[in-house]
Amino acid sequence: MLGVIVSELVTNAVTHAGKHTPRILVTVRLDDRAVRIGIRDNHADRLRRRAPSMCATNGRGTVIVEALLDEYGGRLTTETHDDGKTIWAEVPSRLFECG
Repeated sequence: MLGVIVSELVTNAVTHAGKHTPRILVTVRLDDRAVRIGIRDNHADRLRRRAPSMCATNGRGTVIVEALLDEYGGRLTTETHDDGKTIWAEVPSRLFECG
């Protein structure tokens, strides 16, 4: 699940912000409440949810990420910076407990 979320968010950053940013920074934070994954780029535009046609070969990444996060009790947020943004996906850490 985390792999799909990270892949979709990085793909979005490369596809939509790649021409504006020389690099994309992936951050992972873990505490006793949540796993937080941040994808930072240097483009100010926020994520846009689209309703692609049934024949479209792209445009579903954010919808997929939000559906997974909803199912597992997570959330998607945006942190803006002077030089871009970080998209944060947060998933409860209890999902990764053993036992």
